[in-house]
Amino acid sequence: MRRTFVLLILICFVFSTSGKALAENIRIDLDIKGDARLLDKVDSFFSRELRSLGDVEITEKDPHLNIYMTAMEIEDADGNGLGVVTVSYIVTSRLGPSIYSWLVENGAGKVSRSDWDNEWGNVSSLERYGEFITGENDLRGLFEEIVIQLDTKVMKKFRQQ
Repeated sequence: MRRTFVLLILICFVFSTSGKALAENIRIDLDIKGDARLLDKVDSFFSRELRSLGDVEITEKDPHLNIYMTAMEIEDADGNGLGVVTVSYIVTSRLGPSIYSWLVENGAGKVSRSDWDNEWGNVSSLERYGEFITGENDLRGLFEEIVIQLDTKVMKKFRQQ
């Protein structure tokens, strides 16, 4: 009876802690460049939208995804800002680990993980890109839309791994 009770508690603990709470966060390295006047605003708005997903960690350490973004204000011939911003971004992921896992699972060749990482570990795969022109006051809305697209088209596959 006592063993059954302990076993029941143990099973409940395992099932209650398995799931999204233990799932690994998606690590993203965010590299934003562009007009100095816009950098803080762009970084703040975009980072906030990414973190609002709940399972995203912005870090340079061993990222799943790299996001490179440039934001520039369009100026007239005299160098005066027009309140219009161009935003472009590229999202890449490390190709090496996923291809290596596939090769191991499918028995194609016998290459050690260290040899594979030395040769292919830093090769990136293009996941998504985009270019936009928007008003400076509309940046937050643009970043919300970009993150929705990244969430449904790119990050979804990392959550399923």
